[in-house]
This record gives sequence, C-alpha cells and structure tokens, in this order.
Amino acid sequence: MNERFETISVVGSTNHRWGQTFVHEPYFIVIEIETGERAFETGHAIMEQLTERLSSTDDVSLQTLKNIIQSLETPPSAALAIVAPQEDVLYVASRGGARVFIRRGERWGTILNDDGYASGPLEQADLICLCTPSFLANIPAEKIRETVMESPHGELEDNLATLLHDHDDTAGAACLIITQKNQEQSFSATDETEPAQEESPAPEHGSNTFRSKVVAHLPKPNKKQRITLTIGMVLLFLLIGSLVFGSSHRNSAKRKETVAVLREEVTAKLSEGTGLINHDREQAQQVLGEAVSRLEQTLPTFPTTSPEYEELANLLNTTQKELLAAQRIWIIEEAPLFSDLTWIEQSATGSSFSLFETTLAILDTINRRVYTIDLAQKQTDVVMSGDGLNGVRTLAAYGKDVFIARTEGERGIVSQDGTVVAGADNTWTDIVTMNAFAGNLYLLDRAGVIWKYARGEEGYGSATNYLADDVSVDLSDSRDMAIDGHIWILGDNDIFRFAAGAPEAYFLKGDVLTSARAFYTDGETELIYVLEDTRIIVFDKTGDYHSQYRWPGFSDATDIIVSATENKILVLAGSKIYGIDSKN
Repeated sequence: MNERFETISVVGSTNHRWGQTFVHEPYFIVIEIETGERAFETGHAIMEQLTERLSSTDDVSLQTLKNIIQSLETPPSAALAIVAPQEDVLYVASRGGARVFIRRGERWGTILNDDGYASGPLEQADLICLCTPSFLANIPAEKIRETVMESPHGELEDNLATLLHDHDDTAGAACLIITQKNQEQSFSATDETEPAQEESPAPEHGSNTFRSKVVAHLPKPNKKQRITLTIGMVLLFLLIGSLVFGSSHRNSAKRKETVAVLREEVTAKLSEGTGLINHDREQAQQVLGEAVSRLEQTLPTFPTTSPEYEELANLLNTTQKELLAAQRIWIIEEAPLFSDLTWIEQSATGSSFSLFETTLAILDTINRRVYTIDLAQKQTDVVMSGDGLNGVRTLAAYGKDVFIARTEGERGIVSQDGTVVAGADNTWTDIVTMNAFAGNLYLLDRAGVIWKYARGEEGYGSATNYLADDVSVDLSDSRDMAIDGHIWILGDNDIFRFAAGAPEAYFLKGDVLTSARAFYTDGETELIYVLEDTRIIVFDKTGDYHSQYRWPGFSDATDIIVSATENKILVLAGSKIYGIDSKN
C-alpha cells in the first residue's frame, strides 16, 4: 500500500460479470469483465498482465498509462480505470465506460466520463473515486456524489456498501476511493511567562485583506484574557449548538411522525388495492390512485437527501407500479427483436405486413420487394420483386399466396407469381389497404367504397361494393381495415364497425385514441389492438378499454399484427419486427 494514501474498496458479487479493485503502488485500478461463466478466470488473467506490466516500469507518466491500457489483452467489453498520483500531479486513464470522479473541498466533478486520458494538479485534501459501469448502474453518479460529500470518512465504506447490496444484481460492480493521509502539524512550545511575539498575518485577497489590516493594529490580549475569551467562546458555541440541535431534533421527530402516519395509511391502501386487482379493477384503481396522490403531495415537503424522502420515494414507486398493474398498463423497457429483415436482404425495410396462419408477408415499397417469413419453420424468402411493385401500397396473405393491389401501370390485384387475378375497377380512387377473409379480397377506398372481390371456382369475379346501396359513409380519414366477420375501419382516432354492408353502433369507452396509425383484430381474438405513437392500446369488441403497452420505440412503427400461435404482438418498424409477449 502506498504510504501516502488510504483506500476504500467496495465490490459486488461475481457470476456472469467480474469486478475488482487493485492497488500496485503508485497505481490504483478498478476493472470489470463480462465473459459469462469464465468472467472470474478472465479477470484474474488480466490482473496478472497488469502486475507484470506495472512491475516492469519505473516511469510514472500519462504515456505509461496509455501504453499499459493499449497493451492489455482484454475482451472488447472490458472496463478499466487507472489513476497514478505523483507528488502534486494526478495521471488518469479509462476505457469501456469506467468513470473517475474527484472531490476537492466542497466541489465534486468528473475527471473522465468515457475512454480517454487526463492529467492535472493534485491537492492534499483531494478524494479520488473510480467506478466500474456496473457500480454506476446500481448507484447513479449523483447518489455517489451525495454519499461521498455527506458521509463522515469513517462511515463512507459502510454507506456505499449498503447502497450497493440493496440491489439484486451487483455482479461486476467495483469502486475504489483514494485519499491522502492527514499530515500532522507540529507546534513549538512558548514560555508561559513570556508570550511569543506574533507577526501580523500577511495580507490575503478579498475580504481577508481588510481583516488582516485591522487585526494587525489591535492590542494583543495576555494569556489570562485569552483563556477567559476561549472559555466564553466555547460556552457560546455550546449554547448555539444546543439550540440548533434541539431545533433539528424537533424537526426530525416531526418528520418521522409524519412518515409513520403516512406509511400506515398508504400501506393499508396498497394492501387493499392489490387485493382488489383481480376482483374489482375499477375500485383497485381508485384506492391505489388515492395512495399515489397522497405520496405525491407529501414527498416534496421533505429534504431530498433525508432518509424520510428516500423511504417515501420507494413507497411511491411501489404504489405506482401496482396502480399501473390495476390499469393493465405494461411498461416495456426494451421490446424484444422478433426478426430483422436485413437477414433476408441487407437493405430491406418494411412498410406493412399481413398474416395468414403461420405465413407473414412483408411489403418493402422502397426496394420493391415482398418477403415472407414462415413462423413455424423460421424460413424466409423473397417472393415478389421488380417494377411490378411500383405504386403498390398494400398486400394480403391468404392460403399459399400473397396478393398485392397495384395502382400504377396495369392496375389490379396481382398474385405472387405475377398473375393478375382481378382487374382494377375503373373507379378505384385512393386504395388504403387490402384484406383477405374467407377466400375473398377486400380493398378499402377512401372514396367511400369497400371493394369486394369474391372468389369462385374459376377465380375472382369483378368488384362489387360491400356497402349496401343505401349506405353512404365518409371514409376520407380511414387508415386501416380489419375483418373478423365484421369489417372494422380505423378512422381519425375512432373505430367503425360494419355488418352486412351497413354500419353498426360502436363506441370506445375508458380511453381515447390520440395518434392511431394502424390496428389489428381477427376471428381468433376478442380484442382490438391499436398502434399509436408511444403505445399499443387494447379495447374489447364491445368498445371497453382493456389494457395498453407503452414503449417510446412505437414511434417508428408502421404496422401491427397479433399472432395467436406465437402469442405475440408483432410490430413492424423499418427493418425490424419486434415481438411483444401478449399479456391478454
């Protein structure tokens, strides 16, 4: 151990990640390795490399640190930070997301936030803090700053360790804190009967300059006066301290009493609300909502650094999660990738897709391609390509075929082998989407028509309007269509239902649409899934709100399908298809 320095080391567990602190004077190091089951062995191998390299050089400089880091044989994901204090200079290097902080007096700052090298002046009272990425993932940088700045030095290690081990996954977490040992000052004794002559203090900058000039001209008190003055000052400080302590103690007791009352109230509502979720969802939402409201009103009245604030914040977080569960709101941290179209073609991107049983067909309007994915066999294919896809905006999968509605050139409905199976009606105006149901093909036209092509023994017949002759509807804002026996139309933030060519009464209840862009339902589900900017909102077929899935990534999505066989909600966003587990 370097005689000038004291260290505090806090390290987490080891399984799929390994983190450790390491001191080899004058170098201080934190390291994190992520290599699965061999993390421990890999970490120790790197430590041996470090020991060998550090032992073989006497030169301590920024270039030395660069050479050490660049020469290490480490996995790409390894994180490492090294500091080397030399007299009044500090050399620092980091890579892989390890971070280095400094406390200087009452200030706190970051020396290195990412890969790089740095050097600068080192002062006697400086505190240096090195952290691995996993340590920062468990304890945010702001919480580390708060703990270091407010903890007595003797309690700092315990406080950081407690914060770390409050978390379940501490693998790879490591933190090393370095301080210089206090330098004791010596004072020479003076004759009690002959006080030593004191020199006037040298002028200093700012307000101290004025003070030094005044003090220099004041008569110096004798020893008895100094003792009396000292005792008086001590008594005065004790009096002030007792008043402050008493006030602080009363405030602390009041805060604790408030927290105890609120804790009892909220805990009771939390227990009641969670117990009601599966029996009376509306009542559960009301009870849990009241608990959240009480906590949100009270929390700002406590200092953010107080233990009471931390306790109530944790209780609020727990209560909010239960309220979301009662509201059937599922928060998605990161949607799982179901398929990537670039696995089929490097530049592939999707605009819409269609599902029939286990065949998923995807339209790529940019590259003029139609791809298919067999969900059962996990096989992919390019089934259509070329100029014949110019102007195509929609497709439908049915049986072993995929159909497109071509609105440019030779207009009509075309199968995947290029055969025109049905000619375009002369009055096709603005085709939005196409669906296949019971062998028939349906096209939604914003001109106020739902074109139906019935399939017979000899193929598809000519177009007829699904809507009855006496039915006139405004479809100018329509965006999507789904069929389950009824025909469902997604309009401008509303849903319309048709049966036997006529509209039926259907109203959404419990929530509203605000940015609807696509939706999905079929004969296998009793639910309707609507894709919006940052959520998928689900209603049942009577119009009642059912649930919702929230994820910011939905803002890039253009289409949605629900696969009963996969039990997943499939969302198309460019070249990516995300698969979200259905909670329904």
